[in-house]
Amino acid sequence: MPTVDIQVAALVGMLAAATGGEPRTTGTEAGAVRIEADLPEQLSPATRNAILAALATADRYGHTHTDDGDTVWAELDRNRGAVGVGGEAGVGGEGAVETDAGVETDAGLDREADL
Repeated sequence: MPTVDIQVAALVGMLAAATGGEPRTTGTEAGAVRIEADLPEQLSPATRNAILAALATADRYGHTHTDDGDTVWAELDRNRGAVGVGGEAGVGGEGAVETDAGVETDAGLDREADL
């Protein structure tokens, strides 16, 4: 299995190619790597599919909507190799939506309205 740093680089590259922007990476308090990418105002079906494919490689992902625009985020756990793809870590399976109030709810991003 590739290292987390390689997986982060791949995810950053996929989101950059899909959005045309430069994703940001930060660390979380739990030790995961968080990647955020601003979404363009208009998304074609191909762009939406590319973004969803990229997010599916993460342990957790979501969508943040604020008055300033929309952002997708993904997190990769540093210890993700211990569980493996499809294991309890929820690889590509946990999605959330954040509002400008910072509230998260369980919601997949496979619907057109979410992106």
